Amino acid sequence: MPSLQIYCFNRIIFGVKPNPFLLEATIKHPIEKYRKSHPITVQHLDSFMYVDDWITGQDTREEAFLISLHAENIMKEAGMEMRKWISNGTTLMSQWAAEGFDTYPIDTSFSLGSNKAKVLGLAWQILDHYLTLVTKGLQEFISTNNNIKRFLLQAVGKIFEPLGFPPPLHYKNEMPHTGILEE
Repeated sequence: MPSLQIYCFNRIIFGVKPNPFLLEATIKHPIEKYRKSHPITVQHLDSFMYVDDWITGQDTREEAFLISLHAENIMKEAGMEMRKWISNGTTLMSQWAAEGFDTYPIDTSFSLGSNKAKVLGLAWQILDHYLTLVTKGLQEFISTNNNIKRFLLQAVGKIFEPLGFPPPLHYKNEMPHTGILEE
């Protein structure tokens, strides 16, 4: 019996959608040379990058500033600009602005609807530090009332958020399926 051989593609194959591969290679390749000098920053860049958003945090403002400074320099050297830096810490935001980081503007007034940023499709209340699921698009989608399995799955897909945790809504599985599956 022949031994198992494993092959790895080194080229982009014609006819295959290479976007995730290209994105991962574009981000991960340049940061590898910093793994020894800045191991924590590289580990965070490697593990907490979601498409084009880098979402991470630290226990102290000093740690957060140091990691962000290293990340900014690493990515700048790779020819990539990190933009829209944002934190719920106003001191950290001031430090970033002083260092020339492209910061996301925070409105510190208490007007309704201010202090929001979009993070992975969720609304982040920056100063209060919580995530919310905006349901306006979902309500419009459900109002079309297509009573078919595909529609139901699309609606559930709009509720499920990208981090992999279901939102604080209870979805009773048997009820909606009953009528649809019988038709």
